[in-house]
Amino acid sequence: MGVKKSEYRNEEKLLLRQQMYFDRCVDFLALMIEKYSGEIELPLPEATNPQADRVVADAA
Repeated sequence: MGVKKSEYRNEEKLLLRQQMYFDRCVDFLALMIEKYSGEIELPLPEATNPQADRVVADAA
């Protein structure tokens, strides 16, 4: 896919700005993961959750 050309703005600068904001966002997310990773418990995906298999077996 190509970048849509615009005669009103410099597309190269726009792409650099987008990359800068994306990099800042990724850096922020990485810092938050490092800072709070020990405090957050995420549920296991359904496919690897042994309790999910037990619930389906009990229903049958």
